[in-house]
Amino acid sequence: MCSDGSGDVLAALEADLDALAAQDLKGMFGPQVLERLGRLVRASNRLTAQLTRHVREGELTQAAEHDGKKTMQSWLRGHALLAPAAAGQLVRTGRALELLPAVAAGFAAGAITADAVAVIARSPVPSTWPPPQRPASTSPGWTGCWPRSPPPSSPANSPRWCSATWPTSIPTARSRTPPRGGRCRSSSMPTVR
Repeated sequence: MCSDGSGDVLAALEADLDALAAQDLKGMFGPQVLERLGRLVRASNRLTAQLTRHVREGELTQAAEHDGKKTMQSWLRGHALLAPAAAGQLVRTGRALELLPAVAAGFAAGAITADAVAVIARSPVPSTWPPPQRPASTSPGWTGCWPRSPPPSSPANSPRWCSATWPTSIPTARSRTPPRGGRCRSSSMPTVR
């Protein structure tokens, strides 16, 4: 196995963690504990950022295949004993951080928590969104909601994401198609008539 010297850095980190674990906290008072706790949270965020970065590099280089697994997610489940959801989140976060360099930098600096990065990673990345396209011709019954696919022959049959209101003026949640008597709206929040 080749060594690039990174093992020495990890050995030093492990030794520092052992020394931290050996310290007695009983003699500390509130402000000292809180100051150390803040530093530990930042260090934890930084360490999780490095873990995520390594998972992404392992995915790109197909490192899991060298250990008999097909994907990094399956390697994390089998060898690191992570729950399927946690393994999947690490892989997704690594992919998203590649497209979000500012978030990656904040995460690596410890300024952004792993939970916040997971929420950001779940949201669509603007550079991957398809540009909105107006249909070539709008039919007479066009209501202003853009279909997810090219418009079919009849606008009544097109799948749409709409906010609808019932005829009794009770706002409803977003629905695939408007209820009978409802209207398709372009905003995500329905208005009450």
